[in-house]
Amino acid sequence: DKCNIFKNIENEVKKRELCNCLKLIECYENEVICKQNSIGTTFYIILKGTVNGYVNRQLDAKRPKKTSAVIDDSVFKLKNEKNFHDEEYIFSLRAGQDFGDIALLSESCTRTCTIRAGSNDTKLIELSKKHFLEFINEYKSESVSKTLDLFNKCLLLKGISLRSKK
Repeated sequence: DKCNIFKNIENEVKKRELCNCLKLIECYENEVICKQNSIGTTFYIILKGTVNGYVNRQLDAKRPKKTSAVIDDSVFKLKNEKNFHDEEYIFSLRAGQDFGDIALLSESCTRTCTIRAGSNDTKLIELSKKHFLEFINEYKSESVSKTLDLFNKCLLLKGISLRSKK
């Protein structure tokens, strides 16, 4: 329930289906969870501990323009520290936060940065791209349907019909 991306799933059966698709991952400190410019195949939710994001600016410069993605500065704490050879530390995430979705939303998009475990007790929940997209698409269609129903009710209350007048 802490993960924002699935917080509006109200159906208990859907929640159980989602739980059945999850895999628990335990990481040691500085273990690479996903690598910059790799093809994204999984989405992660942090259960315990932290993860850190790093960008190799040399790799970033070689990234084809059509596959570039923007990291949302409002979500991440930006810093200017050098670590892991040519990698620059850019953010940390903690329990309840998620990552990996950007590279899953488009066939032509790759991982925007390298993610490493921040401590030896980091525990993650992993969801495959296939299941992630199924749940996102299902939620979108439910959300659109609910919005349209609400919109139609509002219009009916005002005496307006969406049907064309002849």
